[in-house]
Amino acid sequence: MSTSIRKSLAWLHAWAGLVAGWALFMMFLAGTASVFKEEITAWMSPELGPGIDAMDALEAAEARLNAVAPDAERWSIRLPSERSPATRITWRARDASVTESEMLDAGSGRVVAARETRGGDLFYRLHYRFEISNPVRRGWWISGAATMFMLVAIMTGVLTHKRIFRDFFTFRPRAATQRTWLDAHLLLAVPLLPFHLMIAYTGLVPIMTTVMPWGMIANYGDERPLLEQLADLDAARRAYSSDRRADPAAQRPPAHVPSPTVALRSIAEQAAQQLGGPVGSISVRNPNDANAVVEVVRRPGGALSNRPARLLFDGSTGDPLPVTTSPSPVAKIQAALYGMHMARFADPMLRWAYFAAGLASSAMIATGLTLWIIKRRRRFTDQTRIPFGHWLVERLNIAAIVGLPIAMAAYFWANRLLPLDVAARAQLEVRTFFLVWLSTLVVAMLRPADRAWAEVLGSAAFAFGAIPLLNALTTDRHLVASVVQGDWLMAGFDSTMAAIGLLFAWCAVKVAGRTRASAAEGTAVPSALDSSTWRSHE
Repeated sequence: MSTSIRKSLAWLHAWAGLVAGWALFMMFLAGTASVFKEEITAWMSPELGPGIDAMDALEAAEARLNAVAPDAERWSIRLPSERSPATRITWRARDASVTESEMLDAGSGRVVAARETRGGDLFYRLHYRFEISNPVRRGWWISGAATMFMLVAIMTGVLTHKRIFRDFFTFRPRAATQRTWLDAHLLLAVPLLPFHLMIAYTGLVPIMTTVMPWGMIANYGDERPLLEQLADLDAARRAYSSDRRADPAAQRPPAHVPSPTVALRSIAEQAAQQLGGPVGSISVRNPNDANAVVEVVRRPGGALSNRPARLLFDGSTGDPLPVTTSPSPVAKIQAALYGMHMARFADPMLRWAYFAAGLASSAMIATGLTLWIIKRRRRFTDQTRIPFGHWLVERLNIAAIVGLPIAMAAYFWANRLLPLDVAARAQLEVRTFFLVWLSTLVVAMLRPADRAWAEVLGSAAFAFGAIPLLNALTTDRHLVASVVQGDWLMAGFDSTMAAIGLLFAWCAVKVAGRTRASAAEGTAVPSALDSSTWRSHE
C-alpha cells in the first residue's frame, strides 16, 4: 500500500474516531453496564428481598391476582430468578385501558412498595436511544450513525497499521507518551477485533427498522411507492412485528362462561419439562373463563435467540394448544443476532466476559480520543498557541471519559439518598445523572486540564468507592450482611463498585504524582497525561 493511501486512511481513521468517539464511548460504557441490567435494578430496589423457588412465587402471584383481578382481561406474571429476585404481576381490567402492576416479595408473596426507579433500564435505553424518545426516533439515528463511523474506524485502523499484529505483542510504558498510548490502543483493539465487529454489526439489528428499513419494506411493505413507504413506516413495522412475535391461538376471545383456571403451577411444571429450562414468565388471557389461554415463556438463557421458546395451554383444562404458525426465517435471524448482541443467553461467566470485553472496548475508545490530542500537541510550544478546537476536545474528553462514570455513580447515590415518597422519584434519579455529568464538563472547562483530570479521577474514586458504605448506611442489605446471608447479587454489586473505585483511585494517584513532578520541574503542563507531550519527540 502506498504511503499516500496509508496517510489518507490514517486521516480517515483519526477523524472518524473523533467525530463519533464521545457518542461511542457512552454507547459502549452504558451497554457494558446493561449486561447486568437486571442486577442493577435489583440493587436499586433493596426493599425486594432475595428470591426463592419460582414455583412457590407463582402460587403466591396467582393467589394475589385472583384476589384483586379475578375477571381481568389478562394476567401477566414475571417470575423471580437469581438475577431478578422479585415477582412482578400485571393485569388489565376489561373496561380499563391502563395496565396495573404490583411487586411481590418472592419470599412471602406480600405486596412490596418498592422505591420508584428506572434501575438498569436507564443505561440500556441510553446506549442506543440516547434517552431520546420521540416519534421519529432521533436517538436511533444518532446511534446508527455512530455505529457506521465505528465500522469505518475499525477497517481503516486495520489497514493503516502495517505492523498492527506485531505491535500488539509490544507495550512500552516508559517510551515516549505517544508511543505508549498507541501501544495501549493496539493492545485493547487487536485481540478484541472480532468482538468489536460483532457488537457493531449486531447493534444495528434492533434499530434496523428505522435506519435500514429497505429490507423490511421489501418483505412486509405494501403496494405504495418506495418513497411514500419510507416516509410512513408504521404499516411495514406492524406487519414485521406481528410476524416476529407470532402469537397464535392466544388471541381467542372470551366465552363469558365462568370456569376456574387450572392451577398455574401444574401448567408451569409441565411446560418447564417440555421447554427444557426454567419458566421465566406466564400470561393468562381471559382468566377464570372457559376460553382462558395460558402462555408460558422460557427464561432467557441457554439459547442464542432473543425470543425465548413459549408454549400455549388451555386454561380451563390444562391441555396443550397447537402452535399453528412460527416466526419466519427473517424473524429468526433477527432474534439470533439481537440475542448475540444482548448476551441474555449467557451464563454468569460469559456475562462477565462480555462485561470485561465491553470495558476494554470503552478503554480502547478512550485511548484513541486521548491519542488524538497527544499526536497534535507536538505542533505547539506554549499554552498560548493552543487552538480552541484542541482545547475543547480535551475538555470533552475529560467529561466523557471520566465524567460519564461519575454520573453513573451519582445515579446510584440518588437512588439511596432521595426520599422514598418524593414525586417523580425515578425521573429525579435520571436528572441527577445528567446534571452531574454536565457539572463535570463545567469543571473541565473552568480548570486547567492537568488539575481537571486529577480532580475528576479523584471524584470518581470517591463516588464509586463509597457506594458500599452508602448502602450500609441506608439499607440493611450491606456487604457484610449480604455475604453472611449468601445474597451474592447485592454482595457482587457492592464489591464491583469498590473495585472500580480502587481503579479510579490508582489512576488519580498516578496523574496527581505526574502533575506534581512537572510542577516541581517548572514545566508548563497543559495536561496531566504527561509533560513530555509538549516536547517534540518521535
